[in-house]
Amino acid sequence: MVGLVSSLAMATPASAAQHDGGTERVLDVTTTDAQRFGDPTGPVGSAYGASGKTTKTKTGAPFGTYGFVCTIVGRSSNSSTAQCNTSLATPHGQITLQSVRPLTTSFQEAITGGTGDYANARGYAQFTVNPDYRSARLRLHLM
Repeated sequence: MVGLVSSLAMATPASAAQHDGGTERVLDVTTTDAQRFGDPTGPVGSAYGASGKTTKTKTGAPFGTYGFVCTIVGRSSNSSTAQCNTSLATPHGQITLQSVRPLTTSFQEAITGGTGDYANARGYAQFTVNPDYRSARLRLHLM
């Protein structure tokens, strides 16, 4: 999650499907870091994060901002575990996400809530961090 980025797009969902009696909206967004802090290779207890802009993946149109912070909660000789919180601010409201996970370039976070159009949001997001570690693609599954 080195310089990870998180994001969301709402206006035109990538798809919608029935899920557990409700409609699932799938939103694709790209994040780009503007500021980064900390070191993801630091000791247990150290924090790192980033903030920046989000765009709609399909069109590249601006879609708000994001920020995340992770705390290293475990480390072994070949892996690290972080507890991470991500917030997305969009023109339609905010979305919050959370995870405890190994430090990898592909991972999921739970959607834990939101405001505005995203009030009572739940679901999950699949993150794919680009090789530059300064941008990522995010597919949100909102239910």
